[in-house]
Amino acid sequence: MIIDILIVDDIDANLYYLEILLKQLDIDDNEFESLNIIKASSGEEALKIAMHDKPELILLDIQMPGMDGFEVAQFLKSTQNTKDIPIVFLTASFKSTEFVNRGYSIGALDYLTKPIEKIQFLSKIKLYIKIIIGQKKQENLIKELNKHIKMLETISITDGLTDILNRRYFNEISPKILDSAKREDKFISFAMLDIDYFKRYNDTYGHHMGDDVLIRVAKVLKDSVHRADDYCFRLGGEEFGLLFNTNSKENAIVFVEKIRKNIENLHIEHKKNSCSDFLTASFGLIVEKANKIKDIDTLYRDTDNLLYKAKDSGRNRVVNNFKRGKICG
Repeated sequence: MIIDILIVDDIDANLYYLEILLKQLDIDDNEFESLNIIKASSGEEALKIAMHDKPELILLDIQMPGMDGFEVAQFLKSTQNTKDIPIVFLTASFKSTEFVNRGYSIGALDYLTKPIEKIQFLSKIKLYIKIIIGQKKQENLIKELNKHIKMLETISITDGLTDILNRRYFNEISPKILDSAKREDKFISFAMLDIDYFKRYNDTYGHHMGDDVLIRVAKVLKDSVHRADDYCFRLGGEEFGLLFNTNSKENAIVFVEKIRKNIENLHIEHKKNSCSDFLTASFGLIVEKANKIKDIDTLYRDTDNLLYKAKDSGRNRVVNNFKRGKICG
């Protein structure tokens, strides 16, 4: 861990002395690597560096020509990107209580008087750096925890085999999608598909090949949904679902029919499929104004019924709630 410290003074000798002192600091922390000491000889230069580099600590002389330390601190503390940088003022004397209070009211962490008293300086700066290291550790820990939480959330809603959304997430998100579509008076489109004669496929080619088929079919679905509010799910076994937006029933049937063809066009051999030489899928599709749908359970049940009609009438087809789709030739 490298800690950036900006030291600001209009006298070069003072900058040099501060740098020498800072290099004598002994920080006993396994994660600490070194101090990166950045120097500025004016208030204007300090502002540019602080805005660009965002140091972890600023040692700031007050009495400088041009923009003085108070003005620099005031600007930094009123700017979103720099307002949390701790500032230690360096001054030739404390002068008056009013003078000291002005710095604290701006947001100063501390005052140190010049000439610098070495032991006091090193003791205080070491303490501040250790606090900064602790804060950075905490920030890193929070980032790691959030990363793991996000990963666990993703795992909890993702099917382990196919890497698409699972039934659990369907149960969670689908009522919200339906309610949103009702509020906006939109269509809702839901398709369910089942791989044709999947048990026969497993019996003929083995379960390992069956798993590969599930992965490849899931990829067809995943590659077909591009908008943030379109979803594909593995609902269980060889059954999948698509929940998507559309502006017309005709567009929905074109979309689902394309997916049906893309699955067959994988050209996965399936000798026991009486509808094709290749692996195929049957689809049930409902496209309706959301306000006409009672709830998600009703939508699921009615779509499932259409899926079974597709299977009973020959498979490798889309059966919908408004017109017949492509049938097996």
